[in-house]
Amino acid sequence: MLRAPTGAGKTDAALLWAQRQITTGRADRLVWAMPTRFTANALYLATTEQLSNTGIYHSSAWHLAQKRAAEQLPGAARAAWRQELDYARLLETAATVTTIDQLCMALTASREDHHATFWNLAHACLVIDEADFYDDFTQRNLVVLLRALRILRVPVLLMSATLPESARELYNLSGSAISKIWDDPSDSTRTRLHLHRAGRAEFAADVAAILERGLKGEPLIIYANTVGRAQGYWDWFQERKADNVVLYHSRFTEPDKEQIEQKLLALLGPKAWEQGKPCGVAILTQIGELSVNISADLMLSDLCPTDRLAQRAGRLSRFKNRFDKQQDVVGELYLIEPEKTTKDGVKNHYPAPYGHYRQGKGWIMSAVLEEANKQLVAGEYSAQKFVTLVNALYPKLADEATEVHNNRAALEDAAITNWLLLPQAQTELDDDDTHTWKSRDISPQKVVYANTDFSALDMEGDRTDFPSWFAFQEWALPRAISIAVYDFKRAQDDSKLTEVLLLVNEEREKIWVVKPRYYDAQQGLRFDKAPSDEDE
Repeated sequence: MLRAPTGAGKTDAALLWAQRQITTGRADRLVWAMPTRFTANALYLATTEQLSNTGIYHSSAWHLAQKRAAEQLPGAARAAWRQELDYARLLETAATVTTIDQLCMALTASREDHHATFWNLAHACLVIDEADFYDDFTQRNLVVLLRALRILRVPVLLMSATLPESARELYNLSGSAISKIWDDPSDSTRTRLHLHRAGRAEFAADVAAILERGLKGEPLIIYANTVGRAQGYWDWFQERKADNVVLYHSRFTEPDKEQIEQKLLALLGPKAWEQGKPCGVAILTQIGELSVNISADLMLSDLCPTDRLAQRAGRLSRFKNRFDKQQDVVGELYLIEPEKTTKDGVKNHYPAPYGHYRQGKGWIMSAVLEEANKQLVAGEYSAQKFVTLVNALYPKLADEATEVHNNRAALEDAAITNWLLLPQAQTELDDDDTHTWKSRDISPQKVVYANTDFSALDMEGDRTDFPSWFAFQEWALPRAISIAVYDFKRAQDDSKLTEVLLLVNEEREKIWVVKPRYYDAQQGLRFDKAPSDEDE
């Protein structure tokens, strides 16, 4: 287990660790597990510049693999990049970037190729990055995976900026005997930021004084806890016709996410700071906590758990090579408590997604968020202070809830039962769950499709029939967006979606397409816009 501040070089350290495992014969390949598809994509793009023969695999890696193959193999046929993706899915590339979901899924042995995937994992060394990102539901799945890997003597490195000491107790449930977390103390006590408590805020106008600094040209990073709040900040800047304002959240298509990430890097990335051209405002949700290598000296953030704030704060004054030659710059972080007005006109805390909603009572903060709200007082913060606070936030291993226990038991049962014989109910190629087990505890999701046009049924527009499921996926993934089922039903009731019937491998498939008014490449999916006659 390795703990080091954001920007300290954990990625390079992990590569050196992996090199040692391979050169000493303990492994013959590297597998790198990230917590999300977005972070996996970012790491893949970064490591392909340092490593040869690097593959990527997760449930929506098709588009990125196709794009990368086209860059590296100009004129390559579809079969070429599809083969590269298949190699990565089986962990047959020298280095493979994936998500923890795919590794746990391979343990279920619910598809024939899972056996090949796990065989290759058994001969790899494994880096589990940002290990503290997961909730207890997914952490318990991870423990099952670690238990299997320990039996097979697979070298594993778990790392993050804020691993709590209680994590040792959790991971030792796998049968390991981790006695300490290895720290990088070299830069842990330096003051990295000054935290200001900026009170409660429902609308962007409530924190206008901070936003005005960004409007006047000071580089600014904003973290909002929900897509709706992030889009509210975007609206505030657009009303003032601000330039270089970038919105980044989960409700963009994959190609648009890539374009946004490139724009963020151009405005606030390492080269911008080194060459003296940092500018702009980055408005991010949680997907920007880990995957985007940008920096500003000014940050505004919604209240969140302390370990998540430490990750966000890692984007404050991040780079050492600055055009102004300043060293050890202390950033400014303004922390606000989100609130929301009820139908009765009462303002209440709005802790989503770090809480739950109860009918008749409204939103209730999670215990972790309540404690973080007490911990995060105004003042100076170092990396070591964040570690101390996170240890206090998670002082001991949490009791295993019933639903978590049952899900973990389902994974263990699948690993044992399916080891030699495939189950009758097999999974599809890109599934993250089985019929009895889930990789994550998230609300039911529905896929909708944006940036598409089915008005031309004479095949001059988008295709309306596909010879195979793979051909459909090739079309679908650059356009797909996952949303909560309750958002889908609301959009459906408001006629903001169009039902389209397709023919896939000679079988009828029904999909839902977002009407053009409710999606664009700058704002993403926005169902909060009023319906228009133009939609019909």
